[in-house]
Amino acid sequence: MIAFLKAAKDIFLSCAAVFAFLAALLTVDLVPSKAGPLTVITDPFSSRSAMAVIAETQGQIFAGSRWPWIAVAADSEDPDFKKKLRDAGALFVLRPLASACLKKP
Repeated sequence: MIAFLKAAKDIFLSCAAVFAFLAALLTVDLVPSKAGPLTVITDPFSSRSAMAVIAETQGQIFAGSRWPWIAVAADSEDPDFKKKLRDAGALFVLRPLASACLKKP
């Protein structure tokens, strides 16, 4: 019984950490910011890459990353560009992470 409670506690803490991370990403995405590059994050387990999503929306690819599910798109003058990226399969479209994705380790 004690082992079960310990496992349940570990699972709960892991889920809470994932939820907090996702909530932070969504909060960052909702904060208005100036125009600039956009980090596009797609499902890492999908066969569609972030670059394919950007290309499908007629966006300009600014840079790729070492992971196919993350890419950086140049900002578009289209006011619905972020919505089009999400409709095409992007899970997250974020501004602040764009410069971090371009840095090489």
